[in-house]
Amino acid sequence: MASFDFVDAAAKGYEFLWRERGYISRVAIPVVFVKMACILAVHLLGADKQFLFSGLIMIPGFVLEAILAIGLVRFLLYREPIMISGRAVPPPQDNPPIARYMGGMSASQAVQAGFAMYLLIRIVQVAFSGWVQDYKLLLDATNVEPEQVDPNFLGMFAMLGLLWVIVWAFRLGWLFVPLAMGLSFMTFLERIKGLYSSFYLFAAWFLCSLPLLVLYGALANLVQIVFPSGTGVGIVFDALILAGIETTMVALQVLAMTYGITEIMAGGKGKPKK
Repeated sequence: MASFDFVDAAAKGYEFLWRERGYISRVAIPVVFVKMACILAVHLLGADKQFLFSGLIMIPGFVLEAILAIGLVRFLLYREPIMISGRAVPPPQDNPPIARYMGGMSASQAVQAGFAMYLLIRIVQVAFSGWVQDYKLLLDATNVEPEQVDPNFLGMFAMLGLLWVIVWAFRLGWLFVPLAMGLSFMTFLERIKGLYSSFYLFAAWFLCSLPLLVLYGALANLVQIVFPSGTGVGIVFDALILAGIETTMVALQVLAMTYGITEIMAGGKGKPKK
């Protein structure tokens, strides 16, 4: 069973994000403002409750988010510059790479494969969650109650089976990381086989997500207190905060997962140094 120290990976992600905050902020600013524009477009088009449509509107933000995510993997491991807005932003050279190049793909192949996989994962996530939420809204609007099924052992086993699939599939949401590293996804899946591997990935994701979700809730409440509900200024500030928090969360998750997956691919014997 592949495993890694998820607390250590999350802590290193936080530490690296803070230490390189100047450089990462520079390359993340275009991502934040494009996502902010997409969020405002959702409001202007009245697509707040049309989840599939709003996901389509967010695609330009996902494209830049994918570039940032793949760039962060390459920057963390190999100190390669991150390409944003059509140009490479030179990184600071005060720290050496933490790993030798992995895998058989060239740098351009790894970047392209990771980018395509990230976009595919995001589109599938948005399509699935949008379909579920749109379907729920349709049931609420038509006053149709979902079928009530008496609990039985068959239903219980079906639910447990579905939960097992969801937990196992959590690892698929991070396939872009090994691809960006230069590894094939089959190599990654072979190394990470076993149900418990997903729990380590989930734990690292949770540690990187919960503090920022709490921070967003606090800032969103502050905006509602300062600006009357529904005002243009309040909507703009809320969109800016949401885009900034989401971008920071993605960066932190990618960094932590890169540390963790690097440890997994090293066989759990050696941890990447800071």
